[in-house]
Amino acid sequence: MGATLDALHRLQAIESRLHALRQRIEGKRREIRVQTRRLNSIKESDQQQHDRTQHLQADIDRLELDRKSRENEIIKLREQMKITKTNKEYAAIRVQINTLDANNRKLEDRILELMGQADELKTQSETIQDELRQQGDRLSKLDQELAEIESETEPQIAELQEQREEATMHVPASALQTFELVSEHRDSDAMAKMVRPNAKRDEFICNGCHMSQPLETVNAIMNKDEVQTCKVCGRILYLEEPATTDRATTS
Repeated sequence: MGATLDALHRLQAIESRLHALRQRIEGKRREIRVQTRRLNSIKESDQQQHDRTQHLQADIDRLELDRKSRENEIIKLREQMKITKTNKEYAAIRVQINTLDANNRKLEDRILELMGQADELKTQSETIQDELRQQGDRLSKLDQELAEIESETEPQIAELQEQREEATMHVPASALQTFELVSEHRDSDAMAKMVRPNAKRDEFICNGCHMSQPLETVNAIMNKDEVQTCKVCGRILYLEEPATTDRATTS
């Protein structure tokens, strides 16, 4: 490789190491984002469960109030029965009492039904609370792991950034501009080796996208210290070993 490609190759090696460290950090941050969404979803379910329980308890309290009101009314009617003077009045009060008593039995059945639902919601709520604690502990663990990774990689990244800065000083401005542009679009994978899939054929492919490359590109890389990019994937091409073929060295 010429001096420019050799300098770019060294820069790519540093860039790849930087990218790997940053991806390690980003991967953990991605886990934290996923875990945070999971925890928020459980919290939302817990709030919905709480709201349902509150509404259910309000219904129970309302029905219980109605039942007690009818009980008091029955007590009053029974007191009236003691002072009635005619059978007709007595019978009318008895009908009222029986009606109220029947309605109260229905209320009691409904109250028992709702109390059963409330017990079920309580059990479900306890399960959700357990899940909240577990997932909260998981998030705390991920936060701790991220802090450890950042502490471990921070000096490595700082050192590599210094090395990268020094390496860029050996790359011509136009070549560096191309490298930066390709690196941005290719997740720091800006360079690709040209390989010869068949030793008996004068054919070369880009090892990044595995597409065939013209021999003119091979010649330019071998004979000129210029940046050549793959016309398909855009990566900067290089040869690790000379392509010793008649066609590949013919201008």
